[in-house]
Amino acid sequence: MKIKIVFLFVIGLTCFNCEAQFKNNVWCFGDSVGIRFDQGSIQLFNSSSVTTGGGCSVSDSIGNLLFYTNTSYYFLWNQGFVSLGVVWDRFHNLMQNGDTLIGSSLFQEQVIVPWPDSSHLFYIFTPSVLFFYGFWYSVVDLNQNGGLGAVVQKNVQMTNYKASDCVAAVKHGNGRDWWVFFRRYDVVNDSMYRYLITPLGIEGPFVQNIGTPTDNGLTHTTFSEDGSKYLVVNYRGMIEVYDVDRCSGMFTNVTNIENERPPSLVPKYAGNAFSASGRYIYVSTTDNPDTYLYQFDLLAPDISASKTLIYTVQNPSYFGFLRLAPDGKIYCSHNYYDGINTYPYTDSLNNSFNQNMSVINYPDSAGTACDFSPFSFYL
Repeated sequence: MKIKIVFLFVIGLTCFNCEAQFKNNVWCFGDSVGIRFDQGSIQLFNSSSVTTGGGCSVSDSIGNLLFYTNTSYYFLWNQGFVSLGVVWDRFHNLMQNGDTLIGSSLFQEQVIVPWPDSSHLFYIFTPSVLFFYGFWYSVVDLNQNGGLGAVVQKNVQMTNYKASDCVAAVKHGNGRDWWVFFRRYDVVNDSMYRYLITPLGIEGPFVQNIGTPTDNGLTHTTFSEDGSKYLVVNYRGMIEVYDVDRCSGMFTNVTNIENERPPSLVPKYAGNAFSASGRYIYVSTTDNPDTYLYQFDLLAPDISASKTLIYTVQNPSYFGFLRLAPDGKIYCSHNYYDGINTYPYTDSLNNSFNQNMSVINYPDSAGTACDFSPFSFYL
């Protein structure tokens, strides 16, 4: 029998900021896990069809799940596909024409963006990191198939070079349109690519050269809750924060907190999140056997010197991704390492490490006053 309360290294959550209330209220992630944040209460469900690390979900304006996505190494494997995306409807069934989306089964490789001025059309943007190189989009129409939705455009290629595993979106300053960002990694570069999403379609790409040049594809990014800042971390130890102009889509005022390091010293930063106010950032490592959660104060005179160790997770568990929730807390995922990194987990590997998330209860409090509660949220 399949255990439905285990999950992987990364939380695949709703993937955009500065949207209407409740859009981020339902999370589908890990191995069949679902959480709904409902006006102060939290409801769990184990009917999600997700069985991989990445993906995202979107809800309506009152918090009802609309649909969600993920990529998987396992889906359609017997037909020769290596890694493709799938779209699930609100009842956790495969959406009509919702299979074989181009993508890679990593961690930040999909983002759902509402089509401006439409209540039923949505874009799914996907950078393909490992196969079918490029940046792609598909379109979901929720008016199709009796209201369950259908993918009406699929795998439209926008670029043909390698894109980093860090697609993200933020709402335009006009309150209607959207910006979608990604970074290429086939060459050492400081090129940030963005597209403008309007009621008339997609404009771009626009390219801005900013930040530290890198060719590291394992880059993970997060916008602050108000969309005014953009956090970038990567597996080579880089941490940078940019200011964001949501009207122009331009980044400014790069704050380099930590630089990339030699391979022997790389901390492999992956999980990252802003506190609700945007003052504090949290960054976790994914090295094994010991992994670490740190806090930085963006208002400190020396931000790098404000680095505070919040918690250490030791083998056989290690930190995954972090996510700010509608309740103002930050939830931390964990992976259980069995020496092979088996996933989805078999029943015999079900344990307290992968059945629980950790929680930062007061992310806007300095240092250990943030009240990190390890393995406290049972799934």
